[in-house]
Amino acid sequence: MTNIRYLTLLIFFSFLYSNLLGATPILQVTEKFVVVSVNGKSFSNGILARDAKIPLNIGINKIALRYKELFEGQYGDDHDIISSDIFVIQTTINKDQTYTLQYLKPTDASAARRYAKEPIINIVDHQGHSMKVENTYLAAQSEGFVNQATRINIPAQQMISITSPKKIAVQEPTDSTSEQAMAEQMLMFWWNKADDKQRRAFLEQIKAKQ
Repeated sequence: MTNIRYLTLLIFFSFLYSNLLGATPILQVTEKFVVVSVNGKSFSNGILARDAKIPLNIGINKIALRYKELFEGQYGDDHDIISSDIFVIQTTINKDQTYTLQYLKPTDASAARRYAKEPIINIVDHQGHSMKVENTYLAAQSEGFVNQATRINIPAQQMISITSPKKIAVQEPTDSTSEQAMAEQMLMFWWNKADDKQRRAFLEQIKAKQ
């Protein structure tokens, strides 16, 4: 009988120990955000829109997201899909617990369009305490570039901070070809961000210098 009890306790503590070792922090993301990449690897939310549970690492985590929300049209017979560019958030996780992504939900399509230009999010822990989050826009949206941007040990090329848009973190080009490609990507990034008036002013400056 004693041997059975001892064996039962041994199995129980072995099970408990293995589960503790396998514990991992989780980030719950609302269906209004599409998770694109996590720590250098592509992530799929699945076919159906639903909340995502993302396993994170203890330490620094980089997550690429896209805000995407559906709004009913003005007359109720159509819909507006508001979507942002892919952007990267970075946060440092210290505990194995569940964290939640929060954001200030736009009240209508007009507010959503404004939010999509500079989507800011917040991450709270199980006790409701806010975590430090850095939001970053990308100059390119390709899968390879986005995965590169979320790698922990390698800084992304042409990453532009939302909070400090003048600060640009760029890897030094290895040759003139990569430097030219970098310049072209930066030019396309700012061209897509500019309105018609700014584009015309830019073209006029180019003509004046020719």
